Amino acid sequence: MSECSLVGWLTFVVLTGTLIVVAWYTVETYRLRRESQRQTELQSRPFLSLTIEGEQFERRARLVNVGRGVASEIAVQNIIIDLSMELRRHRELTHLAPGASAPLPLRVWLRLTPDDPIGELAANDQGWNIATALDTHDVAVVVSYAALTGQRYETTIRMADGTPRVPRIIDDRRQAGTRRQGEER
Repeated sequence: MSECSLVGWLTFVVLTGTLIVVAWYTVETYRLRRESQRQTELQSRPFLSLTIEGEQFERRARLVNVGRGVASEIAVQNIIIDLSMELRRHRELTHLAPGASAPLPLRVWLRLTPDDPIGELAANDQGWNIATALDTHDVAVVVSYAALTGQRYETTIRMADGTPRVPRIIDDRRQAGTRRQGEER
């Protein structure tokens, strides 16, 4: 074997090894960056939950932001309890600061018999009826909201069995895609 071909093979082996190390380093750097971004997001994102406060006719269901970021564009999906009762989305909450809470933006709609038209319950009876419905029926409350960065989230909360029943987050998802403030839905 000549000296030239030995140097060529050694150069090839060294360059191939270098390529493998650089490729591995690139993959590891990407993984570290992605995990760092995920940790930063978890430390600064809003995180909505549900609480039921008060006794008897003073009971109220409230959304509470237990995260560290401001939640915006907060909406709750309609909940059909049964043929006689629905909890319908009332309005969108514009924002909820960290540690703050707000009434669950739902309205109670009732019908006395299947043949009756459905009608909205009087305003002064809304709060305790919503809290009682969530406390006595096995339903999920699905809340969608955005962080100030535009990232959207959807959290599903269900009342866990026990005395008293307590809200339990059963799913929390980061929604694909983001939307800037002011864009059409």
